[in-house]
Amino acid sequence: MLRALWRFRLTHVALKPEVDPEADFLSFATLIRGGLQSWVLRGEDGAIHGMTHFIAAERCHDGARFVYLLPEYIYIDPAYRKGFSLLGSALRMLWRCLRRWPRLPLYTGGPGYLSGYLMLCQIADPVWLWRDPRMSRWQAEAFASIAAEHPGWDANTGIVTMKTRPLFPRSCAPTGPRGSLRSLSPASMGRA
Repeated sequence: MLRALWRFRLTHVALKPEVDPEADFLSFATLIRGGLQSWVLRGEDGAIHGMTHFIAAERCHDGARFVYLLPEYIYIDPAYRKGFSLLGSALRMLWRCLRRWPRLPLYTGGPGYLSGYLMLCQIADPVWLWRDPRMSRWQAEAFASIAAEHPGWDANTGIVTMKTRPLFPRSCAPTGPRGSLRSLSPASMGRA
């Protein structure tokens, strides 16, 4: 099953030439096994047409506890993006976090591509980018400590150099996460 999910992921992103496929599979399998929830969308033919995977953990920064939720993989074939399956998966994950860590603040995010950022903007508010002036000092420091754990992270630019690139990037500019481009900047997006 893990190999099938990994192959499905490769129908949405391509590994960069310097990335060893077997090493990528082992990293993928480790993340899937260590997560809190995975969801697989299958068609009537039994084929995989979508997957989500969430990692969540209690964290502590400067004496304050919080929950960090990372939506590590979200891939859904275009023909299957309608409906409430993805929303249902996200709500189940949120419910699990609230039950497991009652009364702790929940922060979600991580490195990603523009499409993931725009999706997050549709379901969460506020959404912060690297060095967002709306963050408190504590939030900015906690953000920086988590970002530093992601391979490819550059603290000077706020850009993550990813080991994959989208196979089907957006072909037109977004109007923005909520109707404008004011919060988009090159430093807010992963480098393909």
